[in-house]
Amino acid sequence: MDYNELFSQEILPHPGAKIKTDISGIQWFSPDGLFISVPWKNVPESTIEFIKESERQWAIDHGDEKIAWLTIVNPQTRSSKEVRDYMAEILPKYIKALAMVNYSPLGRMAANLFFGIKRQDYPVKMFSNVESALKWIKPYL
Repeated sequence: MDYNELFSQEILPHPGAKIKTDISGIQWFSPDGLFISVPWKNVPESTIEFIKESERQWAIDHGDEKIAWLTIVNPQTRSSKEVRDYMAEILPKYIKALAMVNYSPLGRMAANLFFGIKRQDYPVKMFSNVESALKWIKPYL
């Protein structure tokens, strides 16, 4: 796998990790059970169809297991309001806590505004680096 195609290399899979790839990027579980996702540099706009297929596949692979999730945010990635609303509706079924790493101050502000408007049933926090995100999410594992 060419990690140079990833948006960030601040966190990479551990040796032996079972890596899943799709059009959005790569995903894996850390040895302590943290779900981690890192987007590609060039990610197409998310569609409802892609999100529904991802949800269907997640249900097959993991059932109704709730996870702690650390994700890197690519500020170039665009999602329609319909996709954002659908994600806000379905994620509470699967998420215990969500740590989002966004390297853009403007992106962090926009995401905080979104999560302020669309309150979630799980803790969500925005970070500027992976180390801080990992410290915050550890208690949710």
